[in-house]
Amino acid sequence: MITGINHITLSVCNLEKSFNFYTEILGCQAIAKWQTGAYLVAGDLWLCLSLDSNTRTNPMDEYTHIAFSIPEERFQEYSDRLKVLGVKQWKQNTSEGESIYILDPDHHKLELHIGDLSSRIAATKKAPYEGMKFFSESVNTQQSTVNSQTPKNIQILSKPTNTKIAIQGVNVLTYDGWLEDATVLIEDGQFTSIDQASSPNGFHLVNAQGLQMLPGIIDLHGDAFERMICPRPGVNFPLPIAIADNDRNLLASGITTFYCSITDSYEPGLRSRDSARALIDFILGAGKQVLNCNHRIHIRHEEANIAGHQELCDWMVSGRVHILSINDHLPPPGNQKRLSRYLNSVRQRSSMSLEEIEELVNQVTERRHEGDVQIEQLVDLAHTYGIPLASHDDDTLEKVILSQQRRVAIAEFPATVDLAAKSREYGAAVLMGAPNLVRGGSHLGLMSVAEAVKNNVIDCLCSDYHYPSLFYAPFKLQELGLMSFEQAWSLVSSRPAEAAGISEQKGKIAPGLEADFLLISPDNSLPSAIAALAVGIVSVYVAGQEVARYHIK
Repeated sequence: MITGINHITLSVCNLEKSFNFYTEILGCQAIAKWQTGAYLVAGDLWLCLSLDSNTRTNPMDEYTHIAFSIPEERFQEYSDRLKVLGVKQWKQNTSEGESIYILDPDHHKLELHIGDLSSRIAATKKAPYEGMKFFSESVNTQQSTVNSQTPKNIQILSKPTNTKIAIQGVNVLTYDGWLEDATVLIEDGQFTSIDQASSPNGFHLVNAQGLQMLPGIIDLHGDAFERMICPRPGVNFPLPIAIADNDRNLLASGITTFYCSITDSYEPGLRSRDSARALIDFILGAGKQVLNCNHRIHIRHEEANIAGHQELCDWMVSGRVHILSINDHLPPPGNQKRLSRYLNSVRQRSSMSLEEIEELVNQVTERRHEGDVQIEQLVDLAHTYGIPLASHDDDTLEKVILSQQRRVAIAEFPATVDLAAKSREYGAAVLMGAPNLVRGGSHLGLMSVAEAVKNNVIDCLCSDYHYPSLFYAPFKLQELGLMSFEQAWSLVSSRPAEAAGISEQKGKIAPGLEADFLLISPDNSLPSAIAALAVGIVSVYVAGQEVARYHIK
């Protein structure tokens, strides 16, 4: 018995041109490439490109073609993009459901389609084709088995091509607590129903018995991507490669919404304005075709960076900045400890000599006061355009008072319990790094997350410089007896959403919100000290689409 399509091979006459078409224009994921071919995936479909001197030179006259599914909400985006790029169309749509009929570089006939067999049958039952006969009352007989009691044996029978999905038999962490053996309905990328009674018709069914569903993690501050770009001082990789690889690391850590924390500094290289511009252009441009995690931009602006002020203002006005934090990492004159730490930090991401770094510090210090007026302009713009404003490393009462005057929404890494409490008093959400908890304390010797939790002066956790810590932290808080797991998970989901002003879109498993969630396997027999390591992420969904799947040992 045939169980499905194993793969499709397309002959191509110019491998590089076809590879770029399928990956950069259509958004297929590259798996492997060699001198005469390439392996790609489109959803669960294995697609092979094979260099062939006999490849057709014109479109075939017949109707044979390959149809790819695209999300309904992205149809117009694809349509506009294909027109701008001058991709040839071979047919106008006359069937049920939106479609774009295009030719690839080798004249293979393709279709980008919204809908599936269920929607086509429903339409044709209302207006049958001539002589049409139906052999089945339903096309919902296939279902994906994400887990069949034993998470070690994950079997995928089919993948939905529509936008209506039902996750069945799952234990769901809702805002009000756990709901056991539930059915979660998803339509067009949003949760529509979470209950224990649904028997959905017309939905693609996913069997998730034995699994738990958690809201996707929202990371407000993460800069580990810098190590993907620059793994060694002075050694840089192309942004598309680095950020695409970083995207996979985010998903593997359960992060479904990532505020890419881009430092806008006076330093050359990795933390320069040129680097910031390139990152923003890629993430908000071509990156949308290849990145599965929902990426947003968090600009970490250094107070002493006075160059390019108008460009930064333009970014804010045009909606390209989603969080603005005000940073001051320039060592104060005479503070040798801070200077030594800063010199060491810069040397890890730059090939500059110590003498060159010290000269840079001296030059910037002489002009740092010129940035004062610019900072207040940026603060005003943030409030005018609804951009959450964050402080960074407030370590004195004077700095906290200044943050209050600026109406800061997020207080990143306050140095002490008292300063964190003062920040919360004026309404800021206190954000701390998950690595602090997982490692057992601050690497700078400041307030620990455990201390902040004990004193009730923390609202959110972020990855800071280590993505996996953000997934492990809630389990660690439960293990230490500092919080229930339900409370701890809110530190990485609903409460970051509230702090960033996106709680009406994300952060909870609830009707009307975007369907970003994790399916995890909670079973383990390890000692509690390392139990979190045995909790495995089985699947990651962003906007109702499965974007990553992992086999659990």
